[in-house]
Amino acid sequence: MGAFYQLSDPKSAQRYWVFLVTAETGKGGKERRIPVTPILLASLASYRIAYGLPGQVAPGESTALLLSPYTATVMSQRRETQTILTSCAS
Repeated sequence: MGAFYQLSDPKSAQRYWVFLVTAETGKGGKERRIPVTPILLASLASYRIAYGLPGQVAPGESTALLLSPYTATVMSQRRETQTILTSCAS
């Protein structure tokens, strides 16, 4: 979860959340910062609370983004991809 962090806009002084995709996993070997919407952030907080974690991501946190519903531990990459695809298809 350390890939989520806040940035601030120097002009407006507003803070916003982004998700960092590293060069190792990003398309074309490029690093990307993806804006996180308030709705996604609220959904993520609910998900984390359901697993007994604090709602907000702590700086540098190493908890995985998706946890297994059976063991509350890290899902395999294949299972994680299947879960995302299933939820997007709904």
